[in-house]
Amino acid sequence: MLATQVSPLYRVQNAGTPRTLPDKRYPLAMNMAAYTVRIECEEDAVLREVEEWLCEGHIQAVLACGAVRADLVDMEVSGSRVLEVRYVFATQEEYARYILEHAPRLREDGLRRFGPQRGVRMSRTEGVLVAFEGEVGRRGDEVR
Repeated sequence: MLATQVSPLYRVQNAGTPRTLPDKRYPLAMNMAAYTVRIECEEDAVLREVEEWLCEGHIQAVLACGAVRADLVDMEVSGSRVLEVRYVFATQEEYARYILEHAPRLREDGLRRFGPQRGVRMSRTEGVLVAFEGEVGRRGDEVR
């Protein structure tokens, strides 16, 4: 992916609503969707398996289906280890296409491997990217 450096911090106007930005210097900021999957499990060995599965193909599959960025965050919450995968889609339309065309298949795979039968709890949140600083890539471009 070709990355675009954006500095200083760019804040999208009217967060939460579709928009056309008057300033064409930030074409990647328009209407970007944020999608987070939170994964919790009491058994650390199972959570390590989930992390391995995410890193060995699932995250790459979501990127291939439209996301332009993915971050895997390992954190501790109230004494328990939690994983969060934070995806960014270039537009709300790309995100909607992902949800309709690809998410059901990818979710089914995850639930089959790591559903409640293994003690894994998954939750999802979605929103509009309000601000970012640094590099944001576009799908289909080369990484440099």
